[in-house]
Amino acid sequence: MYLKRFSFKDKTFLKTNYWFFLAPCILIGIFSALRWPSAWTATHALFDYSQGFSKRSFYGNFLSIFFDEKVSYLEITIVNFIIFCVWSSIIILLIRFIINKNLIDFKVCCLFFLSPAFIFQVHTIGYLEHVAFLLFSINLFVRNFYIHIILKFFIILLLPFIHEGLLLMITPVVILDTYLFLKDKSKKINLIITIFIIISIVGTCINSLSKKNNLELTQYEKYISKKAKDFNPRGDNIETLTNDILETLNLMYGYWTNPAHWTKLFMGIVFLMPLPIFLTFILIKSIREQKGKISKILLHGTIISCFSPAILILIAFDIWRWFALLQFTTFLTIFIFCLRERLTFKYTNYSFIFNCLFVITCLTSVPLFDEYEINKLPFYNHLENIWFIIKNNESFLQIPWHR
Repeated sequence: MYLKRFSFKDKTFLKTNYWFFLAPCILIGIFSALRWPSAWTATHALFDYSQGFSKRSFYGNFLSIFFDEKVSYLEITIVNFIIFCVWSSIIILLIRFIINKNLIDFKVCCLFFLSPAFIFQVHTIGYLEHVAFLLFSINLFVRNFYIHIILKFFIILLLPFIHEGLLLMITPVVILDTYLFLKDKSKKINLIITIFIIISIVGTCINSLSKKNNLELTQYEKYISKKAKDFNPRGDNIETLTNDILETLNLMYGYWTNPAHWTKLFMGIVFLMPLPIFLTFILIKSIREQKGKISKILLHGTIISCFSPAILILIAFDIWRWFALLQFTTFLTIFIFCLRERLTFKYTNYSFIFNCLFVITCLTSVPLFDEYEINKLPFYNHLENIWFIIKNNESFLQIPWHR
């Protein structure tokens, strides 16, 4: 008995069949870490400039324009989910575009949604970097030269006031995207990029060095507690406003004296670092093969865009968050090159390594915040929580409690 070779006669199906794999990967990535936004994120949304200038307060100050004197957890949650849905939808549209243009293998995009790169962003819905992702993604498809540059200028200007750590989280990606957008459009590209870098560094220094004294903190904590309508703001979040960069580095020195944290670092390097290293290698290789010799500025900019969050592993808490963000910025850098340069991301001769990393990444689990763990199929924990809520006639909105 002979089996005939199977083939699709309908060529249209071949162009769209990747969604049968990509869509489940998106859903799996979302449900792997979906939760109600934490009290930490809700507290951030309460920060404003009513008690004087303070770091990380621009976002909350902007929200205060639309809210009353007291803000409920539901209002903050709705805003947080809208921000996530908008920027993630734009990224999905970007991925759809570059796949349809045959610029990237859909399996790379599937891996993105199944990896900690995306899963951790789902878990941290409401964190301030999501505001940066929103601003950046909105500007991705703006083609008008002057509108694009004006928007980028305001984004670069605002990022340090949203969170001083964004200099290492997402700013290098934004600047690299600006460079690729300007590369063939403006002779003043070096001047514009230099101005953007200076603005980012100065803004970060202003916010990193600012802090409240103990009296100001006490008054501010009372103000934040009154502003929260139906939840307890996190006191340890408010306390971060008393720390400047020097105090933070001193705290991290004590952090790294604990051998357990070196174990985490080693495990992260072994299981989470190989993927961004491999993807960056393939990206640079693809650029050289298709665009010829790569300039030092572009080479260094690409590496910094991918690996800038690695510095946060050493100087900030939440080590798993930074490893996940390192993967996220690497994927984002690849997507940007495919969009701006029409670069074809090829790993043809390295398929075995990619497949191995695909399996390892999908099997690798990382601790999430607040003692959460990554959920796996069939997402029993979610189903159990839903059944418990229905059975006990409780509210689906679970307001987090904290001191």
